[in-house]
Amino acid sequence: MDVFSESKAAGKTWQILAGGTMMGPQKAINMYTFADYAPPGAAPFVKAYTDAVLADPGAFVFRAAVAMDLTATPYNRDGFDGFAYERSKILDGFVQHTNNPIVLGGDLHDSWAWTLYEGGRMSGKPVAVNLGCPGVTSPGWGPVVEGLLAPLVGPLGGVDNAFKLVADNFVGINAGLVYADIQKKGFVAIKATKVGG
Repeated sequence: MDVFSESKAAGKTWQILAGGTMMGPQKAINMYTFADYAPPGAAPFVKAYTDAVLADPGAFVFRAAVAMDLTATPYNRDGFDGFAYERSKILDGFVQHTNNPIVLGGDLHDSWAWTLYEGGRMSGKPVAVNLGCPGVTSPGWGPVVEGLLAPLVGPLGGVDNAFKLVADNFVGINAGLVYADIQKKGFVAIKATKVGG
């Protein structure tokens, strides 16, 4: 935190931490709740479809993802979800040693944006933002769910809406997550000016 303290003392507006993984907490999609994110007219079809998929013995990965959401178990322990103590110490350090901290990360292949909270908690006082920079060639969630979403494309009014349903599910079940692009992976550009805001 020494570098951040020096930056803050010098009156620098931003302090940026870049790392190879994401700091924001992330659970996998929960198909059981997809209908909650569907338009009212399509929700019954989505519910019937996801119930049928989850009942299929071959869908054990998606059932495991439902269980992970229900038990608040993150799926990616390679990121800060596997190092919650360290995440809490860094975020607590931000409170004292930074003005406007931004955490840049990757490794989740798609575009993401989180609000990070004091002590690494799932809500409370915002401390920093975490922007997830997508991989250029690595596959993200899109190829994982593309075939699964095919039957939902018509009832939801197009492929973009089907992917939006999954992105909305990610945002809805993950604390602090405010943006997800799993279809086109997105693009992240940072412009840090001398004035915050």
